[in-house]
Amino acid sequence: IDQLAGIVAGERSDGLALRELHHETKLPKPTLLRILSTLEENGYARRRMTDGTWRRAARRSETPRSLLHDLLLD
Repeated sequence: IDQLAGIVAGERSDGLALRELHHETKLPKPTLLRILSTLEENGYARRRMTDGTWRRAARRSETPRSLLHDLLLD
C-alpha cells in the first residue's frame, strides 16, 4: 500500500508498471488494477499509455495516504 501511496504522492516520478507494483506490494494484480482504476477515476493517478506505468496525477490537496486508506476501507 505504501508503494501505491508513493505513486500518488509523487515519490516515484518515473512511475511503476503493474508487475513492479505487484512485486513490491504482493497484492494480486486484479486488486491493484481496481485500486489504481479508482485512483485514476478520482484524478489521483494516471496510466501512461506509451509504457503502461502508473504515475501521480495533479489533484487536490488531500493526502494520498488518507485517500488510499478511505478507498480501501469503504
